[in-house]
Amino acid sequence: MRVTHAVRAAGIWLLIALFFGVALLVADHRGSPLDDRDLAMQRPGLLDSVGARSEAPPVTTSIPATRRVTIVFFVRSAQQQPLLARLSQPGALPPTVDAAIVGGPVNLSEAPIAVLTDSDGSLARGYGMRVPRDGGYPVGYAIVGTDGVIRYRTLDPDVTRRLADVRTMLKALR
Repeated sequence: MRVTHAVRAAGIWLLIALFFGVALLVADHRGSPLDDRDLAMQRPGLLDSVGARSEAPPVTTSIPATRRVTIVFFVRSAQQQPLLARLSQPGALPPTVDAAIVGGPVNLSEAPIAVLTDSDGSLARGYGMRVPRDGGYPVGYAIVGTDGVIRYRTLDPDVTRRLADVRTMLKALR
């Protein structure tokens, strides 16, 4: 009778383990090809969670500017127009924050903020942007503090819909 009870308990544990294993596989499979390979590094929500502090490389001659917070968005062609449309809305970003859109390649001709092409990915690498699952150009953003040091960087394929999260991170730097 004890053997039967032990076998039954082992069977229940096996079913539970199988259930959670399948759930993990489904959750991982549903991930976007633009997600970080290590999801712990995607949108961790903590300033200075980027590892060793490093100076932000220049995007333009005036970005990043000293004593101003800067956000640099890294996008692909499909994200450029939606992001620019959201950034053009009043209150999308605080007026005290400089912003730039960097992509590989950029297909925007006129924009109220700096927009440039990073076709070889050197600027994304300079900012330490991680490579997404599909191995292509990163989709996310980096935040530079008033001291010119990168304070936050993350892959975020849905950044256009999560500008409130970006504003929260920016408020923490004021």
